[in-house]
Amino acid sequence: MERLVSHYRLLYPLGAGGMGQVYAGVDETLKRRVALKAIHPDQRLSPVSKARFLREARVLSQLDHPHICRVYDFIEENDGEWLVLELI
Repeated sequence: MERLVSHYRLLYPLGAGGMGQVYAGVDETLKRRVALKAIHPDQRLSPVSKARFLREARVLSQLDHPHICRVYDFIEENDGEWLVLELI
């Protein structure tokens, strides 16, 4: 399943929900493990889904608490949007 999204290498799926899937990955630049969340392909063209996903990224990026994962990055590529999170 190895795939690169920007400089993040996807390793394996961690789970899926109503809006998307989450994968374990590695930041190839900083050499740290991360979680990458992607919108399901059938929902990614929806402006509502994209706005909700970006809103989630912005809200999480403003929080800093030991019980909330950190947001490291938000990536927009031709084939989808990705939220890069601390892997807990």
